[in-house]
Amino acid sequence: MTDRKDNDDDKNQDSTSEWEFSKLAPSPKETAIADLPPAPNKKITALKKQSLVLDTGAVPRTKTRSAMALEMDGGDEKEMGDVFNCAPLYKRAIAFVIDSLFLVGLYYLVELIAPLWLKLIHYFLDSYKLQLLIPEALVIKIILLVSGFMALFFLVVIPVAFFNHSLGKKILGLKVRGEDKYSISIMTAFNRELIMKPISLLILAGLVTPFFSKKKLSIHDMITHTFVVED
Repeated sequence: MTDRKDNDDDKNQDSTSEWEFSKLAPSPKETAIADLPPAPNKKITALKKQSLVLDTGAVPRTKTRSAMALEMDGGDEKEMGDVFNCAPLYKRAIAFVIDSLFLVGLYYLVELIAPLWLKLIHYFLDSYKLQLLIPEALVIKIILLVSGFMALFFLVVIPVAFFNHSLGKKILGLKVRGEDKYSISIMTAFNRELIMKPISLLILAGLVTPFFSKKKLSIHDMITHTFVVED
């Protein structure tokens, strides 16, 4: 019994020693890694983020076409009227006559279209079984007023603001310029064509002042800071 027990103990010791040997024995890969020389210590320096700053002084400012025209002609001291050729009075007069005839034709066109608008209003009201609460004569006047204003705005003000000329000035080769800028704004064109120009012509001052002005300016030109030049 004792011999059998001793034999079992010897087997356990042999297996333990064999397991411990296999556990502690380094593998060839580990031995190769252990034999490598130590890697040198390298200090890693973090790069600081540098913010980009735009040098506004180095960027040239955009110039208006008026300023560029002045520079090309000889300097900033000259006035706009000295750079451009101011329109002769006879050309402005012919352009005014053409514009007046155009406005008269525009008035008759609006007057012709007004009854058609009234018929459309009646058709709309009849379809919903409604009635006009105001007299038809007043409706026609409102239609004429609104239609005339829209026609003047889109056929007179918009061409002067965006293309610098009316119909008559386009035919005669004239353009409206601003004293401060190359072109004029919609508000300036509206003020010049629909407000100040009729007043200037009604008091007859707009017909006289161009003869005594170096740049041949009418009253509405002086107030709106504009002048007419040959294109």
